[in-house]
Amino acid sequence: MPTCPDSSSPSCNFHCPAGGTWYACPDQPYFVGCCSSDPCTGISPRSTSPCPENGTYPASFNPAIFDSFLPNTCIGAENAHWYTCNFTTPPFLGCCLKNPCAEGNCSAEDLVQAAWSDAGGNKNQYELFRDEAAGSDELSGGAIAGIVIGAVAALGIVLALGWLCMRRRRRRKNRTPGDPHGQTPSDGGLALLQSHNGSTRKAALRLVNGLQPPLALAALAVGKRVWRWRVSSAAGWPDVWAWCAGRAATGDDTGAG
Repeated sequence: MPTCPDSSSPSCNFHCPAGGTWYACPDQPYFVGCCSSDPCTGISPRSTSPCPENGTYPASFNPAIFDSFLPNTCIGAENAHWYTCNFTTPPFLGCCLKNPCAEGNCSAEDLVQAAWSDAGGNKNQYELFRDEAAGSDELSGGAIAGIVIGAVAALGIVLALGWLCMRRRRRRKNRTPGDPHGQTPSDGGLALLQSHNGSTRKAALRLVNGLQPPLALAALAVGKRVWRWRVSSAAGWPDVWAWCAGRAATGDDTGAG
């Protein structure tokens, strides 16, 4: 948005060359022009002089927007007319008792307060006179805060997903191909035998529960023979494991020695 004098409209298309400040009031009586005080606040809708009697000044405009003007109205003077003079110096905009386009200007005695027209409920002239920029490169404080909050939330989600993925990968790396709990059968067998030296039968049952399905079936097929064995120490378990695996591979489920 361009930087305009305080007396001009926001986009500098309207200014006050002789004094006062540019106003375009949204409410009746819809004053538009240059005034020494605010004619938009605390004014009766039926007021015929929203701007002080000696506080009205001639207004000017950017000739590039000349074709955007429609006929507007005057306040409190039936014999005044609306004019937009593109070839006077400076260009004139407003209401006057005489033709300023032919006279070259509108004197203070002939100047009349003007209003934008809402004929047919159309407020396009008000939007034109308000002269707000259609878009702005600057963001409001609320917009900036919203962007920051959204970015932080998105970053938090990304970090959380990354942490979950890394945790899952580590769990997979810690597991061996033969045991979904991350413990090899031989390690589990030795631990169980060491904790149940007094009962080979109970140890064998617990080991079968921890085996993979194919090995569990083989162990169950020769279970009676396995339970009769006396395992003197944990070191003897690898031989039992090998024996069960061999039975499963050969398909021998008779339990014969």
